[in-house]
Amino acid sequence: TPLTGLGIGLVSQVVLDYMHLVCLGVMKRLLLLWMKGPLHVRLGHGVVSAISERLLHFKTFIPSEFPRKPRSLLEVARWKATEFRQFLVYTGTVALVGQLPVPMYDNFLLRVVSMHILLHETRCQELENNDYAKTLLTLFVQHFADLYGENMVVYNVHNLIHLADDAKLHGPLDTISAFPFENFMRKILRNVRKPSMALQQVVRR
Repeated sequence: TPLTGLGIGLVSQVVLDYMHLVCLGVMKRLLLLWMKGPLHVRLGHGVVSAISERLLHFKTFIPSEFPRKPRSLLEVARWKATEFRQFLVYTGTVALVGQLPVPMYDNFLLRVVSMHILLHETRCQELENNDYAKTLLTLFVQHFADLYGENMVVYNVHNLIHLADDAKLHGPLDTISAFPFENFMRKILRNVRKPSMALQQVVRR
């Protein structure tokens, strides 16, 4: 077939996109499950408000290196990918402690620790650390199915277990994600002044 003639590994060399899979995918899905999911995992209004208050309190302490300040969970439908990333890697661990039921919080931590490894410049490719991250992600998916139901283990959730392989081959997930392209979109959109013939406008300007 034409694809085999390319001489590339379609699994090993076509990487999963961390921005869409982890941030806009599973992290957003988890937050929506906690807010609007089945009753046995849905958080009460008071708990959601308490978590939101913590996030808003963090705004004062977020350094300028972060492109956005934390927003309330009530605005989660309008969160950008960088906000889901910030919640997963930095603020969520503190915002959720004591608010999320222990089994759900422990499940969340499995993904937090694994992402810290796979986003690290050197640890992501160290065999012992990479294997540990893959083990944590596999456990996350298994426990996710037990907590939220097997029908909730959608394509994005399952694909988490393959992220460690991508990091082992290609380096930290941030370097093989769509974030740099997403950040460049603003510059491109500045060159589009009318709805028709957008590509031609970008090229000409």
